[in-house]
Amino acid sequence: MRERLDVQKKRKKRFTWYFLFFLVIVAIYSFLNSAYFTVTTIEVAGNKYFTREEILSFGDLTTGRNIFAVNTSASQNALADQPRIAKATVRKQYPNKLQVQIQERVPVAILAYGGSYLEVDKAGYVLGVLADNQPLTLPLITGSSPSYVRTGMRLEQPQIRDGAAIAGTLTKDLSHQIAEINVTDPGNIVLVTVSRVQVLWGPASQLEEKAAVLHTLTKELTDKAGKLLDLRVPKSPVLR
Repeated sequence: MRERLDVQKKRKKRFTWYFLFFLVIVAIYSFLNSAYFTVTTIEVAGNKYFTREEILSFGDLTTGRNIFAVNTSASQNALADQPRIAKATVRKQYPNKLQVQIQERVPVAILAYGGSYLEVDKAGYVLGVLADNQPLTLPLITGSSPSYVRTGMRLEQPQIRDGAAIAGTLTKDLSHQIAEINVTDPGNIVLVTVSRVQVLWGPASQLEEKAAVLHTLTKELTDKAGKLLDLRVPKSPVLR
């Protein structure tokens, strides 16, 4: 009889613990799904080309959702699929905030292809097609044409990427002074200014040094149409 009572007590005690554990789980579940963890704020930084609304749309990010239901990896991948976005980071800041950091690709040069003009960033990624009425305000890369292009791809031709890398080292003001970057000979790349001065750049090396020298000499080249500036040895530039 006593043994039976002991068994019943143990069963009752075990049931009590199970019940308490169940209540704890329910309480935790209810808390995690409460309004306390509902996303109320989304901060977006680093975007210039895209609006905040476009960033949120690309990443499928909205307020009013439980923060634990937000798939940050999926949002980051969706944002990075945009040709003009190099990197995107989505972080959760508990209990109710999301932080989105965008690193955009910036067009630095133009490339003619199939009757259209493509915007290219400094790493050689194709960002998009210029509108028919949009003026060419960036250097035009000439001397090499890709066999296939799609928006978002990185151009395979190393000489085109060299031209894009050179364009990427130029300041905004200086970039507007360069009309063309001719990459026909990768070892002897030639830049042509809007005032028709040829700049012998040589290979795509010492980019920062050459760009700095060219920047200091820009004003002197304004009325030097037909002249030639040799920057192949940036420490000893020659204008002739």
